[in-house]
Amino acid sequence: MTPFNRRDFLRIGGAAVSLTFLAPRLVLSDAGSNGRILVILQLVGGNDSVNTVIPYADPKYRQWRPLLAIPDAEILKVDSRLGLHPSMGALAELYQRRRFAFVNNVGFPTLDRSHFHCQDVWQTADENHAGAHGRHSSGWLGRYADLYLGHEAHSLTALSIGNRVPLGMAAETVIPAAITSAATYQIQTDPRTPGGREPWLAAIRGSYEHGSMGHAHGDLDAIRMSGAEMFESIDLLETIPPPSETAGYPDSSLGRGFQLVSQVLAANLGTRVVWISTGGYDTHSTQGGMHANLLADLSGSLAAFQADLEQRRLDDRVVVMGWSEFGRRVQENASSGTDHGKAGTMFLMGNHVKGGAFYGEVPDLGTLDQGDLPTQIDFRSVYWTLIDDWLGHDPEPVLMGRYENLGFIGEPDPVARRRAVRR
Repeated sequence: MTPFNRRDFLRIGGAAVSLTFLAPRLVLSDAGSNGRILVILQLVGGNDSVNTVIPYADPKYRQWRPLLAIPDAEILKVDSRLGLHPSMGALAELYQRRRFAFVNNVGFPTLDRSHFHCQDVWQTADENHAGAHGRHSSGWLGRYADLYLGHEAHSLTALSIGNRVPLGMAAETVIPAAITSAATYQIQTDPRTPGGREPWLAAIRGSYEHGSMGHAHGDLDAIRMSGAEMFESIDLLETIPPPSETAGYPDSSLGRGFQLVSQVLAANLGTRVVWISTGGYDTHSTQGGMHANLLADLSGSLAAFQADLEQRRLDDRVVVMGWSEFGRRVQENASSGTDHGKAGTMFLMGNHVKGGAFYGEVPDLGTLDQGDLPTQIDFRSVYWTLIDDWLGHDPEPVLMGRYENLGFIGEPDPVARRRAVRR
């Protein structure tokens, strides 16, 4: 029998295996760690950055978008050139408090407007990525975890909110737990025989906890170990505190996801990297109302998460980075939407983010790359800055090259000075 490891389980088992077999042993310890946490938020589909961070002073904005341009009086103007979409009021407040920032004109040299290729590149940090049998089948955050978190790894060191582990977290040793909700992270038994649940679970638990641990039965022992660790992680997840009653999360998948993240972090179970995704950003038609709703959910969820962290006194330990696989074309299409573009905008949130600012140039709608915003900042420079300045490790082995440090991480502003957001 060919030996296999936890990563083999991930390859063959999909969502169910990520829940049942992939959680390494849970240890409540911060030994060897700086305790800092990075949360990645993926906006799936290609967010329209032009109507998110709006270059409203550029006369070409309304020329290119006669229907989709946001009325000037509604834009949340953060300076004389740029403003946020009116649905992003909660994030505009965080921008005033210097807890939110964005990076303009982000992409990579071979960006080709393909969802699949672009997502793979962003998640592996490798433009030559060619799938599971290609150059790299690990994700950039998975490589980071393997390199720098392996010595303290446990079942929730790396956490994915959802049914599956994203490529960006694929790793050799520090395999993430994939959780949709704490209530469903458990063993399902036949509801028709509730009295048999505990004996059945005890029997299964016992089968994992006992048996040979010798080399002759290495594969079976790997299953036993993974099963025992699964039960251990289920037990410990039952200890997370209740959700905040005052943070104000939206009643949405994204809001509930961030709420779960805050509960896990508050339990101090040792989580260091988190990935959460939200979709709907492929707005080819009737974009206006749809995009407004998406940005309202995004803004409300992030602001509630920051408020929750502040209530739990975790806000000095967490930075959130948001990205989407590409921006969208500057000119609206005939269906009142926008098609796949190139460069877009990333964002950052947290006490240690040098917020109330943007990084990179203001998008120039008169200087385009085949109708798209051209890339001026490589997305790996954002990763580099986070690994270097926030997580405190050498980014080069993770990113397989050297990139610019953008300087957006620093000490928190003790008095978050408010600056007016004009309409």
